[in-house]
Amino acid sequence: DVCSSDLLRADLPEPHGNLGVMLASGGDAARAEAEFREAVRLQPEYADAQSNLAKLLAGKGDLQEARRHFGAAIRLRPQDARLRYEYAVALGSARLYDEARVQLEGALAADAGLVEAQEVLAKLLLAQGRAAEALPHPFY
Repeated sequence: DVCSSDLLRADLPEPHGNLGVMLASGGDAARAEAEFREAVRLQPEYADAQSNLAKLLAGKGDLQEARRHFGAAIRLRPQDARLRYEYAVALGSARLYDEARVQLEGALAADAGLVEAQEVLAKLLLAQGRAAEALPHPFY
């Protein structure tokens, strides 16, 4: 029910997480970060808030803290291929290629059809001079 009073309750994590998404998509990263942090504070097991906070932090260059939140989100949703892919992209941006490869392999173990992960893994392996390993991972 869209009109539910739960949508407005400040003591629940979901309203903070949803507001954070809206603020982030509107370009207000600082307020979005505050909302994601509040959602995580209220419910550390809220995987969406953990992953959204991680992506926001990685985007602003705070990979150290982003890694903690990506790790928490992955512990909560280990089979989430998209989450692992997003973490791999953040790691790759920081030139942490071996760790990125591990996350890409995890993403593909969860969803072998995740084309973006196949492409990035192939490019990463090629860049490391591992062409034979890159062959099973097509890129376009």
